[in-house]
Amino acid sequence: MKIRILLSFKEEEFDSLKSDYIKEYKIFEQDGGKIAFALAECKLKKGEEPPKLFEYYQRFIKVYRMVDGERKFVCINYPARMHYNMYVRWFEDISRFKEKYSDLKNDIVSNGCKIFGFKRLRYCNKDMAYTMPFAVYEPRNKNRQKLPVLIFLHGRNNGGETNIVPFTECMTVVKKIKKGKKKNPCIMIVPSIPKSCGFDIRVKTDDKTLFDAIFNELFPLLKEKYPIDENRVYLMGCSNGAGGTWSQIIKHPERYAAAIPMMGYSDADEDKYFEAIKDIPVWAVHAEDDDNVLIGKSDYGVDGSDILVEKLKAAGNGKVKYSRYKKYGHSVAKVFVKRENWCDWLFEQKKK
Repeated sequence: MKIRILLSFKEEEFDSLKSDYIKEYKIFEQDGGKIAFALAECKLKKGEEPPKLFEYYQRFIKVYRMVDGERKFVCINYPARMHYNMYVRWFEDISRFKEKYSDLKNDIVSNGCKIFGFKRLRYCNKDMAYTMPFAVYEPRNKNRQKLPVLIFLHGRNNGGETNIVPFTECMTVVKKIKKGKKKNPCIMIVPSIPKSCGFDIRVKTDDKTLFDAIFNELFPLLKEKYPIDENRVYLMGCSNGAGGTWSQIIKHPERYAAAIPMMGYSDADEDKYFEAIKDIPVWAVHAEDDDNVLIGKSDYGVDGSDILVEKLKAAGNGKVKYSRYKKYGHSVAKVFVKRENWCDWLFEQKKK
């Protein structure tokens, strides 16, 4: 059996690139250091153990599906070459745009014409690893009164440099926001991070992650530019963006008034993480038959909504809601957004 996997190495691990198993690699600048992406390959005979370099390969390439209500192993299928090419293109884009805007320090520039009433913008900061596109919708507000803000985090592979693709995922949300703009006028912000790269869901590290580090710098700028009510900052995410939603409220509980993670997951496994958000209203959404993001425990060392909601309740959060669907799989977010009255619930929430 041939095994092919994508690996990444920090600068201090570059000696591993000399391995005979490494078929191809590229090195890029990142956060003042360097990172390498490599394509590794080996052949195994039946029953043979993989080399140490491949010790984690199973967690990446085992594919499961829900069959008759049970989670069953289907096959081994990991398109490592495709992912390697995607990461290389992504980092080449990062380098290209960073060079283009290298003279800008903490500034917002136009990123194209309006789309669906949203301004397309880009946050540039020469100290950051990435210049992040994002879109902003601001309703008419002659008196510049303070307004709530909803930040929507897209799923993996639904970002990109044009900040257009995220709207394929959040248009139903946008429509509801605009439909209720007289009752609940709201600013909406839609970040767009590179395709193939996700919103980092880790809460156990203090490392500067792509989105978290950038948004920490961008958000104060947004508060200066737009009339944002800091007591009504809401977060909504889909799939990997829901993982990012859990990560954001755990890392910054003082920032958010409420959150709606749809098909979410997290590596948070200690009581302290949930005690930190016991006062934040959370409305979780998931489907039992979701085989992309499992509703319970997964092989990737993360927990799905069933476990996260129980831990949140155990921490004393009496404001948690959970829409748990029997069906709809990884498309359950669209069903939830259309059917549930989440708008009124969300805009009722305020920080104490």
